[in-house]
Amino acid sequence: MKKDIIEIRSNINATIDWLAAVEKEREEREKAEREARWKKEQEEREARAANWAKEHPILEKYTYISHYNYEYYSYKGEACDIYFYEWSNVEAQPLHFDFMIPFYKFLDSSKINLCDGENTKIKSTSKAFITCKPGCRDMIIASNYDELRCELEKVKNVVTVLAAVPEI
Repeated sequence: MKKDIIEIRSNINATIDWLAAVEKEREEREKAEREARWKKEQEEREARAANWAKEHPILEKYTYISHYNYEYYSYKGEACDIYFYEWSNVEAQPLHFDFMIPFYKFLDSSKINLCDGENTKIKSTSKAFITCKPGCRDMIIASNYDELRCELEKVKNVVTVLAAVPEI
């Protein structure tokens, strides 16, 4: 029985090794560039998110609005009936809010403080009458107009008494 022998001849030389090394080098360089780009983009996203959260603390805390969807977020939030008197002036025409998210946006743009207890109090009342304490960004919240006037007068009296006390 005769065996057929196949002989394979080729012109393989050092060029093939060089091409493989160049290809491997290119892949490593592209991988490093891709990872650097991803890292830069991640840092930019984190910076945008932190900046947005700093500028809009109330929206960040009480809603699902973020820097990704802020421009096209259409949900107005829960229905409410809020009357906000600007500049601690309960004699002026109040701003009226029918939904919570526009109210939160107003508070963020005005840099007015809102804590969890105040948010719960606002949501629990059928109507909320709100103004700021004179000279600061803390709010006075009442369920009717007369109560708001009374609370504002109490705060003004305390401020007057404290101003009259001499420093030691």
